Parts: sequence; structure tokens; C-alpha cells
Amino acid sequence: MNIDILRNSLTTRILWNCAEANGFYKRFGKITPQVFIDLLLHCALHQAGYCSLSQMSNYLSWQLNIDVSKQAIDERFTDSAYKYVLSVVNYIAGQRMSSALDTSFLEAFSRVRIKDSTKFKLPCWLKDQYKGHGGFGDIQSGMCIQFEYDLKSNAIIGFSLTNETRNDFEESREEPQPILSNDLLIRDLGYWSINKFKQIKSAGAFFLSRLNTTVELFDLQGNRFELKTVYQKMKKYRLTHQQFIVRLGIKEQIVVRLCVSLASDEVYEKRITTLKKQNQRYKNATIRQETKDRYHLNLFVTNIPCQILDTPDILKAYHFRWQIELIFKQWKSIAGVASVTAVRAERFLCILYAKLILILINYRFMRVIQSFYYRTNQRLLSPYKCMQSLWLHFDIICDILKRKGWRNTTYIDSLVTRFSRNHYLENRKKHITFEDLFYYYLK
Repeated sequence: MNIDILRNSLTTRILWNCAEANGFYKRFGKITPQVFIDLLLHCALHQAGYCSLSQMSNYLSWQLNIDVSKQAIDERFTDSAYKYVLSVVNYIAGQRMSSALDTSFLEAFSRVRIKDSTKFKLPCWLKDQYKGHGGFGDIQSGMCIQFEYDLKSNAIIGFSLTNETRNDFEESREEPQPILSNDLLIRDLGYWSINKFKQIKSAGAFFLSRLNTTVELFDLQGNRFELKTVYQKMKKYRLTHQQFIVRLGIKEQIVVRLCVSLASDEVYEKRITTLKKQNQRYKNATIRQETKDRYHLNLFVTNIPCQILDTPDILKAYHFRWQIELIFKQWKSIAGVASVTAVRAERFLCILYAKLILILINYRFMRVIQSFYYRTNQRLLSPYKCMQSLWLHFDIICDILKRKGWRNTTYIDSLVTRFSRNHYLENRKKHITFEDLFYYYLK
């Protein structure tokens, strides 16, 4: 397994470069850049990130043979300290590493880019660093993590930290990552933008998104496209899916494929129930029949030619977007990125960024090992189970990253062996799993 990039991610040279960029090295003393990161990673792993100053002092003394008082440690948590750790996060996130499972998977596309964001509240004293929406409880601080990865190679394409106030639509307009020919971008409604679809199309790339139900639809002759008629026809003739060529929007228009399937009665009832709850704040709010007709349908828009993916395949392909939701679930339930501890702002941010370092490193290790096992026995590992184990056994990864015993394969063998026991994906009844989709889209 090629993990040179992983091993180099926490070398002393890189940490010193990050430190010099922020002027933090002037305050190190006994606590060198490597020691400071080691200490923060220990805190990030410890009880959802909380670790007292006394526990930090004991860790340095017992594990690294460095005697530093808790007061001296507390003095290290400064404005330049958390900027230094953030620079390490950005460096690791910027490292490109591919570990494709199978080159024939969705081979019509060079990359399958899935992007979404996750948000969480922060203590109010962090409002100067990360501004929040406010609202109930006067919560003035919050963070948004924008994350994008390539489903084919498992490489991280984008990773950024912004204010909670920055929404996905703003991100879509100022997306920093270039769009390449034959890319497929799968997006949620938050990133919906007709202008963005035009940009993707002009770059020779493809998009797949749910339909924004507030956008007007027209046929190629300029007549309003009626979804009510579509629903009635599908219900009458028991059609499972249909596709149409339509124009989106009134002023800004683009021609797309509209792929339609019937929603189950259960899904329809959930949608109507949710809408009723949203309308409770408005007096005499009623649900229009047109809205009810739309809620009977699953609606997707794309510019992928039907010769590449027909309508049933388009409907299945959108399920890939749910993988990023599972990744965010790992970050919150396993890494505890949303956990809040009542400590000084600088110390809180240092440990939060240390969690993100752990997440990024574990993500890469997990993908490398997942690729190794697929090529060995054609089975897929569960990312969630792997992340849980990596979080519990990060000491082994640290030994590899710091090149302790690197020539002794016992370290790697020990890590890999753990994943051969009860870490494979399991089939879920009545649910489309990633394993089902993966094998379906193999050549």
C-alpha cells in the first residue's frame, strides 16, 4: 500500500514550515511543533476532546519525558497557536492522494464530485473567529465545513472552514476548485444555480441535482410544463419513470433532462407532513394542488446524455450523494467535532483543529485500506466501522506517520489485520446500499 503522502503529512519539516508561516515557533521552548501537535492529538482523542491542563502536563511528562507546568502549557494557547494548527489542517487537506477501488466504476466520468456542508454551533466567545446566525438562545457563533471529494478516486478535492452564515448558494458562486472536462458534479438543492449549471456545461462537464420546485419549467416550444399531467399519466399507466427535455427558468434558461419517478405513498405523506409543520407559522396557509402533485414525484435534472446513463441509472446515481451525509455523521458521532467545551477560545480552536487533523488522516488511511481489501478479496469495508477503529487505535497510525519502526511491517500488519474482522459492509433490507450501487455501476 502506497501511503508515502500519509506518512509525510506530520513530518517535523512540514510542521516547522507551518509554524514559521505564523510566527508561532518563537514561543515553543521545550514544546516543539511536533510535541505541540502530539499533545493536541492526544487531547482530541480524549473524551470528545476535553483534556485538562493537568492531564496535558502529565501526558508530556509520562509519554514524552518533557516536564512542563500546566501554566506554561496554557500560555502556549495563543492567537498564533490556533492559526498554526489551522495551517497544518489546510496543508493536509491540500495533499492529493488517489486510491480508486476499480477503474471501471462510472468510467464515463473522469471524476464524480460530491460536495456538501455541515454546520454546528460554537461557544459565543468565538464569534470574532466564526460568526453565527444568532436566533434562539442568542447563539452568535457557528462553523460551516465545506467538504468535497471524488467518489471514484476517494481523493479530497476541497475542505474549508467558514462562518455559519455562509450558505451553500454563496459557496456555489465562488467555488474555488476548477471544473474539468468530464467531471460529474452531484449536488444538493442548497447549491442550486442555473448559472452554475451553465458553467458546468460550458466546461464540458456534467451535473446531477434534484429539481428546485420553485423554478418554472417550459417545454422546447415555450409552453409551461405541467407536472400534474405527468403525475396523472404515470399513475394511470403505472409507469415507474419517465424523462423529458425541458427548459429551466424564465430569464436565465438552460435545456436539461428532467428525470421523473413516482414517490411512494410513505414518502409523499412525509413530505406533506413536513410542509404542514413549516406552514403552521402562517395563518390560513394552505397547500396548493400544484404543490401536492409535485410532491408525488421524484424530480432530477441533469445534462448527462441518455447514452451514458438512462433514466433509471440517473435515479440510482443520485443516491451516491448520501455518502457524504454518512461522512458528516462520522465526524460528529465519532470525532465529536460538534462537542463544545468551556475553555478559552484559543485552546478550544486548537483542539477543534486537531480533531480535523485526525479526521483527514484517518480518512486517507481508511480509503487506502479499503482499496487494499477490495483488490485482495473484492469486498468493500464499511467506512463508519473503519473510522471507529482508527479513532480507537490512532497510536498505531502515529507510529507509522512518525516513522517509528517503519521498516518493521508489524505496525502495518497490525493495523490492517484489525480491519479483516467485522468491518465489511452489511446489506440493509429495503435500502439501496453503496455496495449495491458500486457493483451496479461497474463496467
